[in-house]
Amino acid sequence: SQEELLARTRTMREEMERAAVASAEEQKRRLETETQSLRERIATAAADEVSALRKQLDENSTRLGKIESDQKVAQGIIRSYAASVCLLHVSVAFRHKESGQRLRYAGLNEKGELLQDSEGRPMFEMQGRGPEVRADVFGTGFLAAADGRILTNRHVVEPWWKDAELNAMGEEGFEAVIAEMRAYFPDSPRAYSVEIQKISPVTDLAVVQGDLSDLKRAVVQRDGRKEASSSGQAVVLMGYATGLDAILARAGEETVRN
Repeated sequence: SQEELLARTRTMREEMERAAVASAEEQKRRLETETQSLRERIATAAADEVSALRKQLDENSTRLGKIESDQKVAQGIIRSYAASVCLLHVSVAFRHKESGQRLRYAGLNEKGELLQDSEGRPMFEMQGRGPEVRADVFGTGFLAAADGRILTNRHVVEPWWKDAELNAMGEEGFEAVIAEMRAYFPDSPRAYSVEIQKISPVTDLAVVQGDLSDLKRAVVQRDGRKEASSSGQAVVLMGYATGLDAILARAGEETVRN
């Protein structure tokens, strides 16, 4: 039921928040414990050991300072841009290559349930009177321009890209096609219809766009300089975890209700 789903997502949201805090705090506690231990050892160490222990102490202090600095930076980024990170729901249908008709369930029984064969499996027909057969895919997008462009992944907007299961439909004479694509932003229960604008032929990137004129959110700033990113730099990840409970936990209470 809806209330059960809401309860599960609240629990998941609380667990994720606790886990995020616990991870950072655990690192800090470990380093603080090591730092205190090093100070105690320095106080009683022989003269030839003090230099090495002081070096370890300095390294620990640097690492501790970096953790605290990274936490502040991450918190600032999340405060500024979390509301601009959307959940993308992509609905995939299956079209017959020759006739162009979409695969449908054979129909519904008197109880409104899908018609099944003798082994309890749903039955499919191109001429069926039931709903279209669809696969649901979820992904993350970032509001990248004020005109409603959203940066996402190619595997989100083309779920069949490098997906053996969806590509196997081709052997049955069907091809996967996008039936519907919607974006959901935190604290906004409305679903925004979006369409593919551009797909990279070489990398796992794509751009979709929709009418987001009534959505007032910060645009995630991009730095296109070559030196903007280098190996070893910290990365802040914002997105929607897999699994329905985790996805809805990040989507916000109103989105779940709607």
